[in-house]
Amino acid sequence: MGKNTIMKKYDSSEPFVFIHIPKTAGSSVKEIFRSWFVDGFVPHYVAPSHHVEQYDICAMSETGLPHVIYGHFNHKRGFGVLDYCPNATQFMTVMRNPWDQRVSGYFYSKSIPSNRRHPSLRNMPPLQDLLLNPKFSQLDFFPREVSKDNYKEIIEQYFVAIGTTEKLQLSLEAFARALGRDPDSFRLDTLNTSEKDEEIPEGLKQEFRQVHSLECEIYDYICQFDPFLPNTSTSV
Repeated sequence: MGKNTIMKKYDSSEPFVFIHIPKTAGSSVKEIFRSWFVDGFVPHYVAPSHHVEQYDICAMSETGLPHVIYGHFNHKRGFGVLDYCPNATQFMTVMRNPWDQRVSGYFYSKSIPSNRRHPSLRNMPPLQDLLLNPKFSQLDFFPREVSKDNYKEIIEQYFVAIGTTEKLQLSLEAFARALGRDPDSFRLDTLNTSEKDEEIPEGLKQEFRQVHSLECEIYDYICQFDPFLPNTSTSV
């Protein structure tokens, strides 16, 4: 077993945000969270615009119904969590090995028509250029800017739990326990997979880790302990 860590205890009286990082099995996880929260499930999949309509966290809290705001957020592209949910204080997410996440994203983007891609991928760059582009990172989806000096503090202060795609079943069981749900109440389906239609150059993985050193360090840090054991203490 890995090391445990101190993470934020879930407060069911306050809405929380599930950050769906692309190509981390978020589509599969979404349906499980939808079944857990039903009327309290709020999907957030909107096109970024200059007009940002914020979620009324206080109004959600006053209903007494547990809420989850679930979807894509990216502060580097102008639609960060705090743009829509400035008062949100608790989060969950699933991360994936950065190399696998980016490779999967590349082949997924290739598989869809160019007019449906994000503008930055309208004309698909070569695989090597995309993988070694420092502008693409899972960290762009975090609620706050992270650095080598503050990422541990941000994880412990704002996240109820962080799972990994590589241990998705265990992650979901722990999410269920943290949220007071039955960890045996769901069936995990794998959705949105991508087929590879070209070879990946040898040696590219090592270069990737150098370019994306912080993202890889944070992912490695999460894998050192059990991210599937959130704070379940009863102390206030």
